[in-house]
Amino acid sequence: MGLTWTCKAPEIQTMYSLNMPVAKIRAKVRQEFEKHRYVNQLQAVDVLLQLHHAEYQVRNAAQVKMRALLTDIC
Repeated sequence: MGLTWTCKAPEIQTMYSLNMPVAKIRAKVRQEFEKHRYVNQLQAVDVLLQLHHAEYQVRNAAQVKMRALLTDIC
């Protein structure tokens, strides 16, 4: 799974309009994979996926609000 995600780093960068180098995206994916490397219960994996998805949603909403605020100011 880790290899697949690291190969998709350029696509992830484009899809989510991330302003960071592909190498940094790959490093972060690898870091998260290693942090949870030994989780092998399916229910635990599902919880981790849901937590990371929720974390992304919160960060994305904050970025959208910040962009709107900066657009109004400029």
